[in-house]
Amino acid sequence: DNIICVNIHQGGGDAYLDFALMGSGDEAYYTPVESVTLDWQRMTLVPGDMRNINASVRPESADYKELVWSSDNSDVVKVSADGEVTALREGVATVTARNIMTGIEAQCRILVIPASISQELSLSAGWNWISHCISTPVSLGWLASAEIIMSQTEENYNDPQLGMVGSINSLMPGKAYKVKTPAALANTVSGRLHDLAAAPIELEKGWNWVSYPYYKSMTLQNAIVGAEEGDYIVSHLDGFAEYADGQWLGTMSSLTSGNGYLYKSSSKKALEIDLFATTAPSQAIMNDDPATQLRCTYI
Repeated sequence: DNIICVNIHQGGGDAYLDFALMGSGDEAYYTPVESVTLDWQRMTLVPGDMRNINASVRPESADYKELVWSSDNSDVVKVSADGEVTALREGVATVTARNIMTGIEAQCRILVIPASISQELSLSAGWNWISHCISTPVSLGWLASAEIIMSQTEENYNDPQLGMVGSINSLMPGKAYKVKTPAALANTVSGRLHDLAAAPIELEKGWNWVSYPYYKSMTLQNAIVGAEEGDYIVSHLDGFAEYADGQWLGTMSSLTSGNGYLYKSSSKKALEIDLFATTAPSQAIMNDDPATQLRCTYI
């Protein structure tokens, strides 16, 4: 028997076929592609950004390793014949590299976010748990009247004679803070979104102060990837939730832009926020059993 391979070429808006006789009888030979992998599986860009996605085809000895690149939302992201992607406008797109001969493919999901975002940080009189999603530090000038500013490892206090004293010089991206203020305060910060891929939220086993570095609210179930049995998250305003049987149970149902949280991790790990998750509202499963509810004292 003969083995005939058909190859489909695409380029310049045209497509054509060629045929190859690979062998016959016991001497027939053809090494198919077994896998396609990309060096990016998820990517966040702003309009105008360009980035190359590199593909690896295995085995090296495979015949007909040609890939065809495509975008399922070319109004948001376009891709060239060699895997260069260009972000066009806000939205989500999936870029696929597909081997014509075998149909084996690999994909990269791309989120295109605004080039610059604005986030309002609003504080009430008393204690507040806050964070921001901007990629650059935020000055403490608007917190000059605050009584105390705390991170998990540092603290500032307002001395009547010296003013604000301490080692915290600015509000850093990817960190949560507790701020006590005698009156309501508000500040709008602007800039590029903090890059979660470049700086994931590292957790130690036990309690951690964590930020929510995104400008849209998301449900706990959709947003947090990699939660483990027995993990807890606590909000200053919205109660708590515990991760059990693959879901978050409690009074807290979502992560809100501008807020900070306490997270009790069952192990040392990196906290991942799935920016591709839907923002559709959903309710947490309520836990009304007083014997198992977490007791919290907020400061």
